[in-house]
Parts: sequence; C-alpha cells; structure tokens
Amino acid sequence: MAPFCGALKPYLCILPKKRSPQLWVILLKFYLGGADFKGRGGGAETAVSKNVQGTDRFIHLAQDLEVAGLFWNPEVGDEVADRENKNPVAILVDPQGMTPEELRSAFIWLPTVEQIIVQFEARQAILFHAGFECSESACCYKTVIQATCGHIESKAESFRMSLGLALRDLLITDTTTILN
Repeated sequence: MAPFCGALKPYLCILPKKRSPQLWVILLKFYLGGADFKGRGGGAETAVSKNVQGTDRFIHLAQDLEVAGLFWNPEVGDEVADRENKNPVAILVDPQGMTPEELRSAFIWLPTVEQIIVQFEARQAILFHAGFECSESACCYKTVIQATCGHIESKAESFRMSLGLALRDLLITDTTTILN
C-alpha cells in the first residue's frame, strides 16, 4: 500500500520506484473519481486520476488566470497539469534541475484555495463573502470580493472554482495593480 503524505492526506500518493530523468510528480487519486494504476517509463508506478467533474473547467480557468497576469513561482508541492495533454493533474515533487521558466512552459499551475486567497490579500482585496448558496433555481458556491475597482461576485459549482473566477475578474478589472 502506498504511504500517505502529510499535507496530501486527501490524496493517495504513489512515488516512482526508481529515479527517472524526467520530472518526478505524484499523481493524485481523487476520492470522487477513483484511480487506475499504470506503470510509466522508467519504472514509475502512478495513480492516475480519472476525469473528475470540474477538473477540465478549472484547468481552463487556470489558463485564463495566467493570461490575465497571475505569475507562478514554481515550488515543490504545487498542483500542476501538463500543458500538452491537460490531464492527469499532478503535484510537483522534484524539478530535477528544470528552471522556473522551463516549469512554466511545461506545466499549468492550478492554484489551491489558500494560494488564491493569498493573491486576494496581495492585491488588497477583501473577501467579503464566500460560501454555499442554495435557492429555488440552483445551488452553488458564491464569492464576493471588495476591491478598489468595486464589488466582484462569482458563482460556480465548487468553492475553488468560485474563488478562481473572482480572482480572474479582479485581475482583469483592476489594471492599476501589477504584482509579480
């Protein structure tokens, strides 16, 4: 059985059996989607996440965030997706000497909820409301941000997606703040 990794307890972590010249990643097993166990080149065994509802949409949102100006400083532990095939979602474990520019060109950064909130703080935006909203028409997660450019409101099927949409809108509307 694979070991559970400290901060990644919701995910099943399977480490490569032997070092490969490629970038090491831990592929995630999402509880909602299960996993298929497959061998990779270099003798690595991985848990490949099945397509979880909303993953593709969040990858597209992450690309929108990048285009809107969100800058990624790669760190071990960041959640990423391969730029070419977009799946599976993975955790950056060992960059094996790749420069930050090479990592940015190879992977799409998928910011976590905590990383998105840090971006709000860096842009002096106030998280006014974030939570689940259920009405007669639909149930969704709602986020309201107060910023210098005004109120920004977003709704989505997941909390992370709702926060990401609000951050994207903040980056697009607040052109006075440039942070790297």
